[in-house]
Amino acid sequence: GGGFVIGAPETHEDICRTLANMAGAVVVSPDYRLAPEHTFPAAIDDCAATLVWMTEQAEALGIDHLRILVAGDSAGGNLAAVVALLERD
Repeated sequence: GGGFVIGAPETHEDICRTLANMAGAVVVSPDYRLAPEHTFPAAIDDCAATLVWMTEQAEALGIDHLRILVAGDSAGGNLAAVVALLERD
């Protein structure tokens, strides 16, 4: 979390590692650009690019490109919802 202004993959490593271990899944935590230095839609662009990269690199990552889930908390939850809607559309 952090309202788009604080936070990093390192601050959420514990929860990502727990989710990965519990689900037996690959977890990717994008290091999206933060406000106010980077204005809208930088964070969305970064997360959308991460999803594209994951899909393109699925085989190398050992994941099924048809079973990619997006999720997050706080600002990350918002970004996950937006990216999911963008991908759907």
